[in-house]
Amino acid sequence: MKKVKIIMSCFVLFLAFLILLFLLQPTDTPNYEPGPGISHFYVESAPSSEERVDLQNPSPYLISWLEINGIHYLMLPNSADVNQLVVHFQADDPVFVEGVELFSGVATDLFANRSNTPILLTSGDYQYHVVVMEGSEIATLFIQTESGHLENIHEDQDYRETAQLLMIDEDGETILFDGEADRFNGRGNSTWLQDKRPYNIRLTESTNLLGVEGADHRHWALLADAMDSSRIRNTTAHHLAQDLNLEAAVRVRPVDVYINNEYMGLYLLTERVRIDTILPITDLEEITETVNERPLSEFDHVGNLAFEPGARRYFDIPFDPPDITGGYFLEWQLEGRYAAQPSGFVTERSQAVVLRAPTHATQAQMDYISTFIQEMEDAIYSPTGYNDLGRHFTAYIDLRSIAQMYVFHEFLMNVDAGATSFFFYKESDLVGDGLLRAAPPWDFDLTLGVGWTRDGVDLSNPELFYVNQGRISWNPDYTPHILTALWQHEEFREMAMTIWNEEFGPFIEANLVNDVREHERRIQDSAQMEWIRWSPSVPHHQAVDRVIDFIERRIQFLNREWSH
Repeated sequence: MKKVKIIMSCFVLFLAFLILLFLLQPTDTPNYEPGPGISHFYVESAPSSEERVDLQNPSPYLISWLEINGIHYLMLPNSADVNQLVVHFQADDPVFVEGVELFSGVATDLFANRSNTPILLTSGDYQYHVVVMEGSEIATLFIQTESGHLENIHEDQDYRETAQLLMIDEDGETILFDGEADRFNGRGNSTWLQDKRPYNIRLTESTNLLGVEGADHRHWALLADAMDSSRIRNTTAHHLAQDLNLEAAVRVRPVDVYINNEYMGLYLLTERVRIDTILPITDLEEITETVNERPLSEFDHVGNLAFEPGARRYFDIPFDPPDITGGYFLEWQLEGRYAAQPSGFVTERSQAVVLRAPTHATQAQMDYISTFIQEMEDAIYSPTGYNDLGRHFTAYIDLRSIAQMYVFHEFLMNVDAGATSFFFYKESDLVGDGLLRAAPPWDFDLTLGVGWTRDGVDLSNPELFYVNQGRISWNPDYTPHILTALWQHEEFREMAMTIWNEEFGPFIEANLVNDVREHERRIQDSAQMEWIRWSPSVPHHQAVDRVIDFIERRIQFLNREWSH
């Protein structure tokens, strides 16, 4: 009995001790978890004019170290001066670098000439192995979200925040932008499912972030290229599209991106595909809104919302402008992605078509463009090239435009060609010739030897045709997609092969491998930081070698197969 009383007394004292600890906890807990020894460790990415640095709410230009597999990395942009590095930290004990004391907020040369080499930091009884890495001579983009974190955005791709942005040019000094984005959110389809996420940015005012003529925009995209170990496929394709003068080809540039003081990796900053910038066609939605009394998005979503042949989805908008023949910006899309789009239709052969513009289409507009595409499809899939109305498919399409896009995608062996992220547009008959054209080229991270198999074709084998063998995705009848159907017609084949032999082929053979090597050299330091940060399946240089080998063998194959 005495033992029980002693045990009970000990238990009561222990419980009282726990309650006392709880009551002594501060009521205003800071929004960070202090670590042992050093609780904060930031590096200035550029000289600061601030007299006092707030480590609880650090400015965008401060870069936090990252712990990866027990190593603390300082992943620095080229704007940081590693010879006079200013470090800000919070620690209970003095901090030493290889035995020499480090002072917070004071420039030091203790990290000079030590890149990519482990450095020992000590503070009290704690030791840290630190590796300093320096990025390539490319632009740097610092982003500070309104919330100070990315959790809400990563939980919901459509969740939007404001953000403060600072962009420094590749010279490490020139500030290209220092201001606000009124919208920062996620983007992408399969790319959004990766650990490294892509994002959209909308600035408060048009700004040129590329340093090239005519690139003043509000809307920008940050492509993560997480599914491409080489991190060069999108860049290679978009640069090539520019060099080949493909219509509405977007301009791009590599950037090191830091979000909320953390290195997020090597990204590709691109212009957004929009009809008010990259594709300057008639804005039918804007014109339609002027003849209606309220925003088009406020009208009811109607039509056949299911996915089935002949389905059309649009909005119950009462009034149309006099001319509804254009402009239309269309995307050939997968069945599984069609349902999320406001306006679109399904052809009789089960091809899903999404209206990127006008996003909110009237019934008359939907009837017009879906009928136009159906008549075109009927002609293309006919062995004679004529539909039941007696019209040839060339009455609907610009043959050269679509042949150029076919050759481009066939060379790249793009897994998405003709299936998704594949765009067409039709201008108003009153402005243009009323023909359908293929533009802009977009989405090339799964190209140039990606290790997939689709439609029975091994996409890692450069000595096979793919795009002219493809079919409409998830079609139970294995119906060929539009480019495969066009390939059956001699005039299309002749046009495509002429484009390769006289234009695209000679340029690609003379320039592309050198261009890829130059880009690899340009980003190699940042690519190394990227590899440590995200651990792609294949090292950067090895992945680039595979791309180059694919390019060289692909050129030989197409030269052989398409020679006249």
